[in-house]
Amino acid sequence: MKKIVLIAALIGFLVALSLGVLGSYMYHHGMYNRPSPAVMLTRRVVLWVWPTAAMLVDADENLRGVVAFIVCSIANGIIYGAVAFCLASGWKSLFKNRQIHNF
Repeated sequence: MKKIVLIAALIGFLVALSLGVLGSYMYHHGMYNRPSPAVMLTRRVVLWVWPTAAMLVDADENLRGVVAFIVCSIANGIIYGAVAFCLASGWKSLFKNRQIHNF
């Protein structure tokens, strides 16, 4: 179960990291201001798979913004790990060693 939680936490961190880099690229190239279907799809994906991105609303483009981005990425990994722990615990308790009686 530890492996599952650690893998999920790593995936959560990498999802936040990759979406943050993509969002930064789109913002710096002026793509966020154009309402295209690709931008709208990216915003929807960010809302669903990166719930801690709301912390970056007031982030500046300096060291504080970078620290906020790193904290958001780590928090996203923690959330993914917690969800994986809950699901793995539920799965383990649901399919615990059950004795099958042959009649």
